[in-house]
Order: sequence, then C-alpha cells, then structure tokens
Amino acid sequence: MSIHQGHADPEIRRQYGNDSARLVYGWHPVEEKLFHISEARRGLGCGLICPHCKGVLVAHLKDDLKAAHFAHYGPACGGGPETALHILCKEIVRDELRLTVPREFAIHGSYERLVSEAREMVFEGATLEFRDHVEVIPDLRLQVGDLSLFVEIAATHPCGEEKIARLKRLGTAA
Repeated sequence: MSIHQGHADPEIRRQYGNDSARLVYGWHPVEEKLFHISEARRGLGCGLICPHCKGVLVAHLKDDLKAAHFAHYGPACGGGPETALHILCKEIVRDELRLTVPREFAIHGSYERLVSEAREMVFEGATLEFRDHVEVIPDLRLQVGDLSLFVEIAATHPCGEEKIARLKRLGTAA
C-alpha cells in the first residue's frame, strides 16, 4: 500500500479527478468510521463531521469544483486531513494484521549493534486504542499468541520523549 502526496498519479486523477484536495475523508458519528468523498452525498446531507474538531462538513463533489472535497460548515480547524490519515493508518494495520517492523538496534553509550533487519510481521489480532494500561493508550495493540506489540502511528508528529519513557516503563514491546 502506498500513500501518494503531491504526485500526479494517473490512477488518483482518474478515480477522484485531482490529487490536490486535502480533506477527502469525513467521519460518520453513528457508524464510527471514515467515508471518502467519493462515497458522500452533495452538501450538508452527507451527515459527516470533521475527524479532528467534530465540526459539520459540507461535501463539494467533482461537479461543484475541480476536486471533490469536504469543507467545514463554519470555521475550518486545519487538523482534519492529519487526523483522517492517522485513523486510516490504524484501520489499515488493524484490518491487514501485518506490519513492517523497522531494523532494531541495541545501543549502550556510543556502542551500537544491529539486532535484526526490517521485516514484515503477521499478527493474529489487533485492538485500537488499547486501554488496559493507565500510563499509556497506544494507537494499536497487536497480538501473536501471548505476545503483544504496542504501535503508535506517526502521521506527521512522532511520539514525544515523555510518551516514549512511559512505554519503556511498561516493558511491553512497542
């Protein structure tokens, strides 16, 4: 799976008319899932809200403008596209039950040693927003047998040092 940003991908242009629209996913509060603009009804009848600020969205379809997209019905928050990307990433990993884990290093002072190369892992189960821990709520908990892996999705902002320290204190692979 790849996410295209700013590329003139012919498939995206064929399917959606343009790749320049930013807010192309709206949140359905009853079904609790994202809907792409290609699935929406025009105007306020789409019944969707911004995934970030929960403000009401208006669907502008391809016939209305060059690129179909959602707009806020009122002041725009600016956070909708990033939040939608974050939700989509979590849903993809949950649904596919596989993830490429990056290379792992052991580091002590100035000494660094490669422990394992990047590899794809396949999981048996996934839980979004796992809430069994008080210190941290990971975006995903992936399971293989009795083993768990906490996953944080970084759409544009990685975890801060405080959250990383809390994950380390838990002792769960992350």
